[in-house]
Amino acid sequence: MSAKIVPLPTKPKPKPKAKPEPLTVRRIEALQPKAKKYVVFDAARAGLVVEVTPGGSKSFYVQTRIGRGRDAQRKNIRVGSFPSTSLADARAAADRILGETRRGIDPTRVVAGQGTLEALIDAYQADLVRRQAVRTKDVVSSLRRGLKHLLRIPAGDLTRADIVDAIARVPTAGAAGYLRKNVTPMLNYGVTAGLIAHNVMAGYRVPRQTRAEKLARADRKLTLVGGGEICLFWSAVEGVEPLYRDFLRICLLTGQRRNETASIRWTDIDGGIWTVPAGLHKMGETLQVPLGEFAQKIINAQPKRAGSPYVFSTRTGGTISNHSRRSIPVKRLMQDAVLSASDIYPDDAQRTKRSQQMGSIGPHALRRSYRTGLSDIGISEPIAELMIGHARSDLVGRYDKSELLDQRRDVQRQWESHVSDVVF
Repeated sequence: MSAKIVPLPTKPKPKPKAKPEPLTVRRIEALQPKAKKYVVFDAARAGLVVEVTPGGSKSFYVQTRIGRGRDAQRKNIRVGSFPSTSLADARAAADRILGETRRGIDPTRVVAGQGTLEALIDAYQADLVRRQAVRTKDVVSSLRRGLKHLLRIPAGDLTRADIVDAIARVPTAGAAGYLRKNVTPMLNYGVTAGLIAHNVMAGYRVPRQTRAEKLARADRKLTLVGGGEICLFWSAVEGVEPLYRDFLRICLLTGQRRNETASIRWTDIDGGIWTVPAGLHKMGETLQVPLGEFAQKIINAQPKRAGSPYVFSTRTGGTISNHSRRSIPVKRLMQDAVLSASDIYPDDAQRTKRSQQMGSIGPHALRRSYRTGLSDIGISEPIAELMIGHARSDLVGRYDKSELLDQRRDVQRQWESHVSDVVF
């Protein structure tokens, strides 16, 4: 009798892994944030990935090695954020980076007199991140935009004329001043770290303003004047998306800075107090901001999005801080509102001029309006300064924190009552 042959069990064949696909702009736009950051590879460029953070930001990176062989150092090199860095530019940068790393060159390493300005900015950014600087993103963005045409020049070959010319090219005075303010610390860092020989902006002084320039600058500083203009603003923003409308209204009601307001988290609000973390506050200090019933009603009306901690959360779960696209209709609506407000501006020339000025309306103008409005309703200067987060050591010596907070709660109630009276 022959033995029965029993076939051995076979393991099921593993499913073939999905082949990576080339990245496209539409595919990157469709990537959604998850609880942890993740990367998506580009089949068209070996090593190029898009990293998506839980907050919804997307950045291009090149994953590579410096040199060849087992001892080659792994490197994850940031190319830029999406969409400010296009997919085509990211691929071109990946080709350059991969070519350099294969030859054993570290693109992020700055050598005195040899590394590019772009590499110096990268090193400065890493230093700011290490030191937990509050405005790292804004500072680096200003440097990259303002010095864009100089990025590939060796940092040691830059001249003062190059940088002064770059500052002069910036279209707006505010952005030009911010770039000038950021360039010197970056160059000082380069000198201290031994990355460049000297700071070409050392000893540079901004020319003193003439009387005409001072008057023109004062004229450009937009502030909503009186209840009439506050009412115009409140009505005008009804015409924009609800998220940005409410964000701007909270800016006016609390007087806090744009980034701080955009980054309010639900966990930061407790018992009518909004706590701005020290890591977010410009001065690096924890700030308690009183909220009246009016402000709390607007905040509580915001939808809570799954996976997002923010009050003013976009559909992707990020903050509303990237507001430039949203601000355009607000400015147009404000200009139109002023042109039709003959009861507030009887003079045609004044009305036309004020309409042009309203093209600068934004969160910082609302912060100025809040501070001016506090003075208008009779709030003393020291308390008004505390309300917008300016330190006043003279008051701290006279009052304890609980007394100051009680006073500030009362001031906030007065201000919100004033705004409510003029807009309803």
